[in-house]
Amino acid sequence: MKQSKLLEFIRQWKSIERRQKDLDYERSRWCHDVRAEFGSGPSGDKLFCEWLAIELSLPPDRGAECLSRAEAFKIAPDSRTWDLLGGYRQIGKLVPLDKRERVAVIGAVQASGYRIETVLRQRNSKPVVSAGTPDIVLLAEFVESLDNVPEQLREIARHYVRARALKVA
Repeated sequence: MKQSKLLEFIRQWKSIERRQKDLDYERSRWCHDVRAEFGSGPSGDKLFCEWLAIELSLPPDRGAECLSRAEAFKIAPDSRTWDLLGGYRQIGKLVPLDKRERVAVIGAVQASGYRIETVLRQRNSKPVVSAGTPDIVLLAEFVESLDNVPEQLREIARHYVRARALKVA
């Protein structure tokens, strides 16, 4: 291969990589902007993913990625920070962490120059696990939905359904 041809291939590769970084940021910003059109919380997340499936025919795994990208964009909304932290491949690893741990990891990344993945491994960071709905409440809701249930059982179920409504259970 001639030297001129080699240099041209290298220039093309670098150009492709630069465009890919820009596209990564733009895709995440788009996901964030579209996600903002739906309500907050899990119901908004579900509506967003359903919209992606219906309007863009995206499979569920791509919808989950778009949701993750929207969250990642909130962590690093400007392109300079986005690039500094390593784009979605790295910032996406911060999404399941609580806010305090995210800030600590970002600070360590900026101070050390290591990638987010490396800092997470060094810090032994653990994702936040959602508690979800307690099983007793799910069981109570099921019992409430049945027709032929003894009144004593129905009363116990109502207690847990009310407790969930009041966020006690």
